[in-house]
Parts: sequence; structure tokens; C-alpha cells
Amino acid sequence: MFGPDTDRPLHRIRVTLSRTGAEAVFTPSIEHFDGAEVPPGLVQVADVVTVDDERTYARWSTGQLPELNGS
Repeated sequence: MFGPDTDRPLHRIRVTLSRTGAEAVFTPSIEHFDGAEVPPGLVQVADVVTVDDERTYARWSTGQLPELNGS
């Protein structure tokens, strides 16, 4: 699976999403991403759900996070 030493984790997550057809990624918190930000490239292909604060970063046609898209 994925851990702190995983090489190119975002790429590997995207490959896994593509292979499985998954619609969402669940993560314990936003801190699990570099810079504590949900990668826009990930939101382009799947919804991202953080468990600790129960937030969903939903896909948008632009791939932008809602707060970056003025929504």
C-alpha cells in the first residue's frame, strides 16, 4: 500500500483509480497530502473525502477545488 516512503504517491493513486474505476479517495486528513492541500490533479479524476473534518472535495469540470473556482 501507500506509506511515507511511497515513490510518486499522487501518480500511484491516479493509476489505482484508473485501474479500479473508483470514484473517490478517502484520507484521514488533508495533512496526508504535500503542503496539506488536496492536489487539483487528483480532484480532476476523483472526489476526495477527508475523514477527520468530513469534507468532500468534489470533481469540477475545470479540476479546480471549489474555493479556488470562486464557488
